[in-house]
Amino acid sequence: MTTAGIVGITGYTGLELFRLLDRHPAVTVSRLFGRQHIGEPISRVFPHISSNLTVESFSIEAIKDLDFVFLCLPHGEGQEMTRQIVDAGKRVIDLSADFRLKDLALFKEAYHADHREPGLLPKAVYGVPELFASEIKTTNLLANPGCYATSVILPLFPLNALLPTDTMVVVDAKSGVSGAGRAASQSKLYSEVNEHFSAYNTFGHRHQVEIESVIGRSISFSTHLLPMNRGILSSIYLLGSKLSAEPILSKLSETYATSPFVTVMSNWDTPGTREVTGSNRAMMTVKKDPKRDCIVIFSAIDNLIKGASGQAIQNLNLMAGFDQTLGLPVQGWFV
Repeated sequence: MTTAGIVGITGYTGLELFRLLDRHPAVTVSRLFGRQHIGEPISRVFPHISSNLTVESFSIEAIKDLDFVFLCLPHGEGQEMTRQIVDAGKRVIDLSADFRLKDLALFKEAYHADHREPGLLPKAVYGVPELFASEIKTTNLLANPGCYATSVILPLFPLNALLPTDTMVVVDAKSGVSGAGRAASQSKLYSEVNEHFSAYNTFGHRHQVEIESVIGRSISFSTHLLPMNRGILSSIYLLGSKLSAEPILSKLSETYATSPFVTVMSNWDTPGTREVTGSNRAMMTVKKDPKRDCIVIFSAIDNLIKGASGQAIQNLNLMAGFDQTLGLPVQGWFV
């Protein structure tokens, strides 16, 4: 059995990781690390979890018997820890943004801080399994993509050769509240979110530079908060007179023909969050405005699974030499 530890167990991504890995036939989670509830059984902190493991403070000594360490920490808080873990010979899957951007200036612009471990950046591999599997398999430091970024990169990355350089790409993305994390804030209070739908971080969301650095193209990016727990729907508008829907749909279908978690809907239906919630799937389709020079790609994922913890497990499967579907749900909840 492959052994793993989770650092940051009390956040949404840490909890989702533990829930999914508990069903994994080839991975055992043997250590849970946190900054709160030290010494308490995880089942007492979160009664929905059935486990005898206790929450403990992180130490290098505590990971000596682990093969993988998942870092589910806020951005900027795990950089020195990552160095320690990598130096100890363990493989790291980082769910924060700390190693997603190779450019130090871009990192500082997006996260308003200098990177404290720049020497690790060249070693990190950006982990979209469907696109970068060969690099993922051999790395010891995996930068798990952001949730919005996943929903946009999957449909756009394969289209670089198809889209003229003057194509305007406008992304209108919407997410459930869990995408903002579990830390308390006024903007996530029930009375602030319920019966409310709003835009935030317009043209300044941190995932924009992440997306642009991967696809190699500038985009206009706006995000919105939906009054629901989880799910992302990104509507991607391609504006230009030389575009046709059929080649775009064909390219996406060809790219993901053998991908177990990506469904390209060739029957022109439009995916929604209900179809993917609870699963590691990404669903997308392409539509052409019959009266205007505009094509829209709709892309839906579960932000906590395909957009975070599920994709992290998919990456572990590749890194460990397992079938990438192992332990991951293909079917969603629907209701």
